[in-house]
Amino acid sequence: MKIRIWVITTFMLSMVASSSLSANGVYDFAGTAAFNPFEIAIGARQVGMGGAFSAMSDDIYSIAYNPAALALLTQKELTLYHNSWFIDAHQSFMAFAAPSEKYGCYGLGINYFNEGKIDEYVDGTPTGERLGAYDVSMIFGYGGRFNNYLALGLNAKFMQRTLSGWTSSSICIDIGTLVPVLLDNKLSVGLAIQNIGTGVKFRDLSFSEPFNVKIGVASQLPVSKMVQINFAGDLNKPNDANVRLNLGTEFWVNDILALRLGYREGYDISESKIAYGLGIKYKNFRIDYAYVGYGSLGPTHRLSIGMRFAPIGVIAGPVRIEEEQMKELKKEIWLQSWELKRVIREESDTILKDITNIKATVEEIKKILKTKLKVEVTPKEILHFVPVHFDFDSYDIRPEDYDNLKEVARIITTYYRDKLITIEGHCDVAGTKEYNLKLSKLRAESVKQFLVKQGVPASQLQTVGYGKERPVTPKRGPGETGIENRRVVFVLEEDK
Repeated sequence: MKIRIWVITTFMLSMVASSSLSANGVYDFAGTAAFNPFEIAIGARQVGMGGAFSAMSDDIYSIAYNPAALALLTQKELTLYHNSWFIDAHQSFMAFAAPSEKYGCYGLGINYFNEGKIDEYVDGTPTGERLGAYDVSMIFGYGGRFNNYLALGLNAKFMQRTLSGWTSSSICIDIGTLVPVLLDNKLSVGLAIQNIGTGVKFRDLSFSEPFNVKIGVASQLPVSKMVQINFAGDLNKPNDANVRLNLGTEFWVNDILALRLGYREGYDISESKIAYGLGIKYKNFRIDYAYVGYGSLGPTHRLSIGMRFAPIGVIAGPVRIEEEQMKELKKEIWLQSWELKRVIREESDTILKDITNIKATVEEIKKILKTKLKVEVTPKEILHFVPVHFDFDSYDIRPEDYDNLKEVARIITTYYRDKLITIEGHCDVAGTKEYNLKLSKLRAESVKQFLVKQGVPASQLQTVGYGKERPVTPKRGPGETGIENRRVVFVLEEDK
């Protein structure tokens, strides 16, 4: 007869160093607690990166690593996770995050770990009964961003263990902070203190929850428009073990396919130090997988399935254009712009067209988008499509946009000398509402001063800042990410 007594299994790190049943069939606990199911890494992406995630900031699983990172989520997100551990043990996790534009992000997570069945013995004789052992925890998390360079977070956790009919509960909190130490969030530092609270007691056996202090760094480096590489590293100091090291990297291709590699040091010797992972993203859906070996016990498989919903704070502008349509439109406009410059150079004395190639007609724009616009585009709105963008947290005009603005000045002075032009400034969704309103106004004023120097009368130009109220995509900095939101838009008003 195969006997599996989980509480004394060597690989399980001996949740109870020794245990037996007295003559009346009641467990007599002795020894100290070492294994804790709430220390097992959660999330297939995170496991594939070696569990290094205290400084990463773009995933709902941050609730289990550093609640401060919840503050940087911009979309509602739901995820399901399953860990097929060895023998008949398994773990499941479900979480939901709901960010708001004004009050930060709230999250809820439920973690369930089933350790299988235990054969009951009385005085060394099996009774034929098999008793269950499982653990459940609920996490209520919050993360708030107080400025562009500081996020704070808090988790409240209720944890309950059931072992062969005996139940014990505890209440704990996690606190965390996340700080981007370089502009554009290219390098971030995270600090979290986990499981501050009450302990657990099974009859005569008492032990604390897995108190842990962790500090981590993460870097997100866009190599090209198609490739991004993320690096992360954590140091953990639990109350009952030496310092543990977590390292991980992931390689994204076209924001669709991710390959991951992780390394762990200082954990159970049965667990492989190396972890492997794979991720696939399609629109708002993502599937992640991780593989970790456990020596003679065989491999374990982790699977996460997640879905994101519409981003917060998205308000339709004069023309609502989907992200993929905008990419195609911008590409076409740039091609037309370069062609126009070539024609001007070669035939400058004969170029007398009524409207430049950038100022396409309504029907041409519809052809570019290959779809019917939700809002009618009139000639007064054509200048929406002149590309003038800004770097992250900046209102300085980029040198590559000088030619575009000179062309805008030429169009205004040639065709719209009797029109009032409104220059609208916009930002991406990073940062506070008040800061972005100020920044967007500065961007509009910067463009106005440029056009005045090109000969456009100042009285013909007016400026307005919309902050982050009208993004065209949910993306934000660093680098080129979210640059389509950091823009100015030209609107032609009625005659003066």
